[in-house]
Amino acid sequence: MPLYDLDNRQQNPVGRREHWRLFATFRKRPLHQAIVEELRGYIRNRQEIDSSWAGSEILSRLRSRSPELFEHENPEQTGGLFGMTLWHFLAECPDAWYFVPKADEMGEPAGTRYFRRH
Repeated sequence: MPLYDLDNRQQNPVGRREHWRLFATFRKRPLHQAIVEELRGYIRNRQEIDSSWAGSEILSRLRSRSPELFEHENPEQTGGLFGMTLWHFLAECPDAWYFVPKADEMGEPAGTRYFRRH
C-alpha cells in the first residue's frame, strides 16, 4: 500500500530530489539490509512512528550489535539514509501510512511523523 500526504496524495517510494541518488547506491549495502530487517519488527504494532526517534533507536542498536556495518559509511549521511529507507519501506509495506514533516524551533526540517492509515 502506498504512502500518503494529509491531502491523500500518493507518494512515490523513491523521491526525486538530488539526495535520493545516495539512496540508490545505499540500497545495495549491508547497512540498508540491516535497517530493513529492524524496521520489519519495529513497525509491527505501531500506529505512529517518529523518524528521528526510530532512527536514533535503530541505528544505535545496530551500531552496538554490528559496528562493522558502519565502517564504510559517512556518519553525516546515516541519519538521512535511515529516513529515506524508512520512507521507502513504509511506501512499499502492506499497510498504508500518512506522513507529516516536522520542523525544529527555527522552522528547519527535523524528520517526519508517520501515522498508520485506517
